[in-house]
Amino acid sequence: MKTVDISLREYSVHELLKLARREVVQIKTKNGETFIISTPADLDTEVQLLRKNNSYSYLIQGMNDEQIESLFGEEESAGFLQL
Repeated sequence: MKTVDISLREYSVHELLKLARREVVQIKTKNGETFIISTPADLDTEVQLLRKNNSYSYLIQGMNDEQIESLFGEEESAGFLQL
């Protein structure tokens, strides 16, 4: 995963998509927000890796259903709630 801080340099949408074709891109904004750009296949791979990460699993297990849904959205959180 490549991290791009757009507070340090401006990137065009074209540049960000070009990067995302090669690997998952995490975009950090000046105010601390983060966004992910990836192909569907890369995103699926990242999700599978997260599910295998014990530290991440413990973090998710420590959250209640509402916190998980607010983090991932209702549909996407269904898989995490089954951990």
